[in-house]
Amino acid sequence: MKQFSYELEGTATATHGAVRMGHLKSRFTSDMTLYKNLHEFRRKSDPNGSNKLFGWRKTDPSTGKPGAYEWVTLNDFLPVVEAAASGMSHNLKLQRGAIVGVFAKNCYQWSIVEHSASRMAYTLVPLYDTLACAFDFTLMLPMDVHLSYLPLAHCFERVIQTTVIYNGAAIGFYLGDVRLLMDDLAELQPTVFPSVPRLLNRIHDKISQGAAAAGGIKKWLFDTAYAAKKFYLKDGYKTHAFWDFVVFSKA
Repeated sequence: MKQFSYELEGTATATHGAVRMGHLKSRFTSDMTLYKNLHEFRRKSDPNGSNKLFGWRKTDPSTGKPGAYEWVTLNDFLPVVEAAASGMSHNLKLQRGAIVGVFAKNCYQWSIVEHSASRMAYTLVPLYDTLACAFDFTLMLPMDVHLSYLPLAHCFERVIQTTVIYNGAAIGFYLGDVRLLMDDLAELQPTVFPSVPRLLNRIHDKISQGAAAAGGIKKWLFDTAYAAKKFYLKDGYKTHAFWDFVVFSKA
């Protein structure tokens, strides 16, 4: 029988089994960094630094069609990394261990920032390019109420609750069943409701279907009120004296 791991001697205890290790050995040493991998180890297989390293396609603005791949070599890339690293250090005044965020799709510039951060011992924090607005409370008052339904196993909900507590506001927990969340919303009437797109889409669909099913004057009233609310929301007005009373107070 072929074994894919082995026991480390002296690691077993009365209550725990021995630590097991795989037979595969990493080619990377403990002191390896991305910059060292680029600057030293790459040279072993690309001694002249002339092999293709990074490539991308540019789109012709007049036709909208992407062209052939354009490539840079190690010899092209290293000076760019050094220049970017110098800029982060001298222009941005970043210190060793500083956090550097990257908010972009996969691209050549992403790799420049990644290797420049490694060059200067910065901590890289990649962000999904699909993210939109950041979670940021510009104002929270003691009379605010947060409806807690996002899993507390995730840090996001715990950060929200910490912020609510800090600002003297209140936290109301949902019944534990997402299917009854609309009842919780109606009962609690929260002023703070961080959520996720899947649930918001579900709520939107339910309301839209209800308005469509009502038909006639009810649907017209809802569509008109909804359009008016959206129009004024762009200017920062969250309430509408007339439509809130006529339509949305009935929800």
